[in-house]
Amino acid sequence: KSLWNIINESKLWYIVIACFSQGIIKEGINLWAPSFIMETQNLDIKSVSSFIVFIPVMNFVGMMLSGWLNKKLKYQEKLTTIIFFGAGMMMILGLLKFNRFGMYTALIYLGLSSAAMYGINTMLLGVIPMNFAKYNKVSSVAGFLDFCSYLASGFSAFFTGIIVKHYGWFSIIVIWLAVACIGMIVLIISWKTDKDHTTMNIEENTSV
Repeated sequence: KSLWNIINESKLWYIVIACFSQGIIKEGINLWAPSFIMETQNLDIKSVSSFIVFIPVMNFVGMMLSGWLNKKLKYQEKLTTIIFFGAGMMMILGLLKFNRFGMYTALIYLGLSSAAMYGINTMLLGVIPMNFAKYNKVSSVAGFLDFCSYLASGFSAFFTGIIVKHYGWFSIIVIWLAVACIGMIVLIISWKTDKDHTTMNIEENTSV
């Protein structure tokens, strides 16, 4: 089968939307975190530079934690990703409400939000493509999803600066929250579709 047929038949477009969602938030945080901390906390670059390394550390933790949780959930990678999207939404909401309480509070919520997105990135781009081994399309699917993720990252990097300039950081955090919600919803739909399909196959085999 062609890659296009596999994408349509497997309803991979849900995963594509989720890739766009996490790419927008992940790159938004990675690229703009120093500016966010400096401008919202009224700090200079010297004060921020020694603390911003906390975010890459949290990214690594998020990647490791996603693998651990996926194993605990018996390799239900979409459910794992849904949970991480939910956790990311909570952290972004915390950032929205509590970043005014100081740099450390803002940095913690920002780091945890980024960690959730990196956990999602691991599932979407590293684990889910493995399900297409039966079609011999693992690398093609992984490349396609990776392209979608980085396409979203490019848009995020560009438009974040424009939005911040005209509407401020509050608007960006609200957008991140909405985008995470979209990613979570499409994955819930995809996960439920998979479960319904599996149940239908079991019933057909039982009847036979």
